[in-house]
Amino acid sequence: MVPFMRIASLVPSATELLYALDLGDSVVAVTHECDHPPAAVGLPHLTRSVIPDGLSAGEIDAAVRERTGRGEALYELDEALLDSLAPDLVVTQALCAVCAVSFDDVRAVAERLPSRPAVMALDPASLAEVLGDCERVAAAAGVPERGALL
Repeated sequence: MVPFMRIASLVPSATELLYALDLGDSVVAVTHECDHPPAAVGLPHLTRSVIPDGLSAGEIDAAVRERTGRGEALYELDEALLDSLAPDLVVTQALCAVCAVSFDDVRAVAERLPSRPAVMALDPASLAEVLGDCERVAAAAGVPERGALL
């Protein structure tokens, strides 16, 4: 029998991958940007953008440049919610600081949590690496055979 894991997904592509691996029942929370698959839409959101809604493209660009120029994050991670959900695994990315909560921030939060979840970054740069990530995530979730099937 597969051990049940509690998994938090901080990247929409990771959420889709987790569901493709038939791990949807293990996903306890997602990002504010996750809109697929439909089952993920109702899950708690662990992230939020600090850029206000309703800005024009130019205003968004200016706000992003201003915040990144000051070394400030564009996304916030709800540490209290993450703590209350007590995940075993947090799946994120480390490639793009303007795409999601930074890997360093995620790792720092995870280290403070009593559940001490493992943190896995998905940063594929090729199709082969995408397929490799399928296998890595499946193995981390205790179902390595599912990764090979994708």
